[in-house]
Amino acid sequence: MEKVIKKKFAKAVVPAIDVMFQALSEFGAKIVPPKRILKVLPELFDHQDQNVSASSKWLTLELCHTMKKEWEAEVVNVTGTAKPSRRIR
Repeated sequence: MEKVIKKKFAKAVVPAIDVMFQALSEFGAKIVPPKRILKVLPELFDHQDQNVSASSKWLTLELCHTMKKEWEAEVVNVTGTAKPSRRIR
């Protein structure tokens, strides 16, 4: 998908973004690595075609939504309270 996204043709880039959106929404961030998507996002938002920018906006929102779900699941597992590592007199 990364090779297709680097193309300048919007007809090829928009479907690639849609595939990434569907994969992220159906499989989650454990299967689709968010780091690779985050590397490509600046190029997508700088694209000349407004359809690419709109699709990348939805991809970003889905990425945030997916990562928030996983983050909240991990926070539930944390027990105990935080202790300061240094004390001030």
